[in-house]
Amino acid sequence: MIFVPAYIQPLKGELLFPPSFRFELLKVSIEDNPRFSLWDVEIKSKRVSYTVETLRLYWEKRKRKPLFLMGIDSLLTFHLWKEPEEILKLSTLIVANRGDYKPEMIENYLKDTLGLSKEEFSFELSAKDILSLKVLVLRTRRIDISSTEIRSRIRKGKSIKYLVPQKVEEMIRRSKCL
Repeated sequence: MIFVPAYIQPLKGELLFPPSFRFELLKVSIEDNPRFSLWDVEIKSKRVSYTVETLRLYWEKRKRKPLFLMGIDSLLTFHLWKEPEEILKLSTLIVANRGDYKPEMIENYLKDTLGLSKEEFSFELSAKDILSLKVLVLRTRRIDISSTEIRSRIRKGKSIKYLVPQKVEEMIRRSKCL
C-alpha cells in the first residue's frame, strides 16, 4: 500500500500541520509495516494536490492500474474532485463503507451522480476481475477514529492517546506547529 500525503488538499480547509510535518507523521505511523510505503510526489510539488495528476504519474512509473482506497465519506464528494471521470479510468476505487450508509443510497449516488452502470461497480468481493470495475464498495468494520476528531482534540488540547501511534502522539506534543 502506498500512502501519498497531499501538499494542499483542495476540498479541505486549513490544515492543522504543515505538509512536511504531516509527511513525517505518516512516515512514523507506517514504519513498522513492510507492506506500507510512502510517496512524496504531492509534498514535493509544493502546490494544490489533485489525485488525477498523481494517478497519471503512477501510470507513467508503474504502467499498471492501481487500486485507490478511500472512505465512503470521500466517495460521496467524489463528483467535486478534479476530473472524476478520468480518475475512474486510471484506477479502480476501493471504498470502505464504515458508516451507516445503505447500499441503495450508495448505488443511487454511483448511478445518478457519477453516471455509472450496474456493471461498473460492485458491493461484492468475488471472483470477478476487480480491475474491470470502476468502484468496489466493501463493508468494513467500523473503527470510530477519524482525522476530523483527532484534529479537533488536538486543537482543544485533549489527549489523542490510542487514536494514533505513540510515536505520532509524541511528535505532535513536541512540535512547534500548534
